Amino acid sequence: MAYKEYTSCDPPDKYLDAGFTYTVVIGGITTLVTFIFYAVTSGSIVVGLEYAAVVALIALISLLHWWLNGRLICLGGERCVIGVNMGSPSIQPRKKGGDDDASINVVLAPSPVDTNPAKKLEDAVGANPQEDYWNNPVQGAIVAPNDAVLTLGRGYAFGRHYLKAIHSEFEGSGIHDLLQWAIIVLGLLILALIAEAIPGGALIALILKILAGLITLIATAVGLFHPLDPGDPLDVNPNIGELVRGDVLVIKGRWVYDSLHEGWNEIHAIHACQRIGLMQNTTSWPADIGGGLGLDTVDRVKEALGVWCDAISKAEEAEDGGSRDDPAQNWILHPMVDGCTRTIIT
Repeated sequence: MAYKEYTSCDPPDKYLDAGFTYTVVIGGITTLVTFIFYAVTSGSIVVGLEYAAVVALIALISLLHWWLNGRLICLGGERCVIGVNMGSPSIQPRKKGGDDDASINVVLAPSPVDTNPAKKLEDAVGANPQEDYWNNPVQGAIVAPNDAVLTLGRGYAFGRHYLKAIHSEFEGSGIHDLLQWAIIVLGLLILALIAEAIPGGALIALILKILAGLITLIATAVGLFHPLDPGDPLDVNPNIGELVRGDVLVIKGRWVYDSLHEGWNEIHAIHACQRIGLMQNTTSWPADIGGGLGLDTVDRVKEALGVWCDAISKAEEAEDGGSRDDPAQNWILHPMVDGCTRTIIT
């Protein structure tokens, strides 16, 4: 289960909001002041732009570092959930500033849902009060407003489907790659400024600036139009195939609050994902998902969670122990999950 994970989360008492407010206000003001100071003292707008670019990159690097390591608030470690997928994974790097995580939204059993493919997610859950999802006696706390977050003064997107279905993401490398680019370009610009201060260093400075510009253009084009390593369900399960609306999934991953948006809880990043059934054009949870399990009652959801989440945990423990690398125990899914038997190697 080789999931990608470039982010980390902070516990609520360690959270610091250093996101867009910091970048736009403090970073923007500092960049403007730097430009004016150097443009005036040097008598050159170009020089002012060079120093302002350095300050702007420092602000950008701060934002990207916070994006990866500060914006997510830990809500209590990993969680394992069962629900129905409401659409194909969505990757939108141009809309999300280079973020190429693959996102799905999962309505947790046994909450109300309509899997009719003609319906948007908002329509599929929109007719039901949010409390119907928060009061789900098995998994409602996963999507409900969290007291630790509310205590921080952070809000939730009340009235939106994100408080009914758990937003879940397979991480991609987009923001991590953007951070690496920004660090490299910052280094090149600083070296160019140093070269300019050295007699005869003008040509070297020009080359460094051109190189920084080319890297910027290439990295921007790649990040927005052809991400290097976008999020993909195959990262966590190479046999899962294409995820579609109506897939009944068991998902395990880090339970967090994403402070970058209006506010909602997420499974981010997804560490394990398995398709265990299909709900087509129905509002009824299946009574049979195999193995004598079902999702049609509260008690049966609890039982299914226990069986599947335990199987995934044991598969992870076995992999950590290295048995996947033993040819005699070669497996993709743990034997407790797929029922395979030992292959005798001769």
